[in-house]
Amino acid sequence: MSTKYDSSNLARLLATSDGRTAALTDHALHRWRMRTPASATVPAREAFRRGEAIRDPGIVFSEDRDELVEARVFKMARGRDEWTAIFLVVVDQDQTRVDNEHNAELVIPTVLRVRQIEHGP
Repeated sequence: MSTKYDSSNLARLLATSDGRTAALTDHALHRWRMRTPASATVPAREAFRRGEAIRDPGIVFSEDRDELVEARVFKMARGRDEWTAIFLVVVDQDQTRVDNEHNAELVIPTVLRVRQIEHGP
């Protein structure tokens, strides 16, 4: 079985805004590395902790996503190094793992990158 969305790594358990536990998956860590600039020095776990929950996570998608529990946005603004990432938090659909006491009911399956729009005055 693939560990792509595994939620049993205790070192990757994070608290959501409503106090539940979410696991940062291998896939989310991979996307963090792929979608953030090479100059990014903030680790994914720290970015999630410092990020802010979007009040209405449904705005992240154009279609209805019932499984989306939280979307947390992290913005880095330091000189010319400015970028934004969004962590998606969903219900773990693999219920076979939920019975394990070390698994989280929520997972962070991916990280999205918000592209900044450059515009004139």
